[in-house]
Amino acid sequence: MSAPRTVIVQTLSAEDMDYIWSVDIDTLSPVGLRDYAIVCVGLTMGFRVIDIVSLRFENINWKRRSICLTQEKTGKNIALPMPVKTGNILFRYLRDGRPESADVHVFIKHKAPFKGLHRCEIQFIQNFLHPVGFGNVDQVDQLIAHWLFLPKNPLFCKK
Repeated sequence: MSAPRTVIVQTLSAEDMDYIWSVDIDTLSPVGLRDYAIVCVGLTMGFRVIDIVSLRFENINWKRRSICLTQEKTGKNIALPMPVKTGNILFRYLRDGRPESADVHVFIKHKAPFKGLHRCEIQFIQNFLHPVGFGNVDQVDQLIAHWLFLPKNPLFCKK
């Protein structure tokens, strides 16, 4: 018999959030812009990584400023208002960062073939979080922004 486990979920501090929102998107590479948009959608709308990488153009209603999708984990349909800042970042990625592609996914690979991302393709973040105590997928969902926005992250350097 064992005692029930209590897990304390770590979150981003106010300083971490300030840092994320202070990123100058004019300095981001196309991949950095994509990753920043992914993080902003996750932080402002609470979507899991799998739902973000599965996001399709048809899920975004620009006129109503909302995103409607079926959650992968629960199978539930949800419609959430999209904050203006998030919409602006998404628009900027689509206009300035996303490679030309007929793929229906909002977020795609930046090397040919330009197809939608898969969750496993962004799990590389686990390799960076594991040494500091974050190794499982749920923690990556919660802390994706932590690694992506560390100073000196090469994703944010224009080539």
